[in-house]
Amino acid sequence: MVDSDEGMAAPQRSRFDAVHKWAATVAGVVALAFSLYNFTELQKKPEIDLPLPCSRPTVGASNPAGTRVLCS
Repeated sequence: MVDSDEGMAAPQRSRFDAVHKWAATVAGVVALAFSLYNFTELQKKPEIDLPLPCSRPTVGASNPAGTRVLCS
């Protein structure tokens, strides 16, 4: 098997190694920050903003078919 960096000059190789280390460090820090954000969001109490339908059909002037309507 042939290494892909065999033809690289020494300065190019050291520059690549330095950039690779910094890029990996930045990616790790971003992943950690994202993980901490998700953890804090999971700790919050969920908020439900959808109204629930009434438990029985309501028949009236505004709802002649007797379909389920949202509770007021």
